[in-house]
Amino acid sequence: MSQSIERTKSLEQLDGERWGDPPADATSLVRTVHEWRRRPIGTLEPDELARLIGQNVGLPWLLPLAVEILRDEALKQPAGGFIDGDLIYAVVTRSSEVWTARPELARELKGAVTSLTDLSTYEKREVEAFLDDSRIYCSEGWRVVAKKSREELVRTVQLLMDADLPEEEEGQIIEELKSSVLHPRITDLIYYSTPKLAAEEVVDRALAYRPIEL
Repeated sequence: MSQSIERTKSLEQLDGERWGDPPADATSLVRTVHEWRRRPIGTLEPDELARLIGQNVGLPWLLPLAVEILRDEALKQPAGGFIDGDLIYAVVTRSSEVWTARPELARELKGAVTSLTDLSTYEKREVEAFLDDSRIYCSEGWRVVAKKSREELVRTVQLLMDADLPEEEEGQIIEELKSSVLHPRITDLIYYSTPKLAAEEVVDRALAYRPIEL
């Protein structure tokens, strides 16, 4: 692993934050998270890790532990080993900023999930999205993109939103747009966002995107 895991310590000990008792009207999830933060992280089960990671709790310490578990499960899968789907989903759906700050760990995770099979539809979709993100960065540096101004990009996105274009022409415009930004799923921002985004919002999100550094 890229870092030593202090399994005998709790998150309270590792991050130095003591949350105290939850409020009297706290939800069961909040109460559970408080309880798990007091336990040695090495005693946390995969489903408990998945819940904490899904809430972005203790990521600097729990992600390395989760990646280690997934790596070991991936090695055992050909012999009929169990793969924890909730843990996979929680880990691969962390934001690109999380993985950009941890390139070595992202590389380990990439190696673990690449070989996984028999995933559910939603697990496979998120694993593929993570792998797509991780391929954007290569050893030579950031992928070169065509230089276009924000205004030009907004006009292009607005055209795709408003015009009933022939399929071939629409495809050409989409490919040109993809070559102008780093975001791997800009068409999802255009066509499938809920609530629907304005052209300016699509462009701003695409320009703000930073891929995983490997």
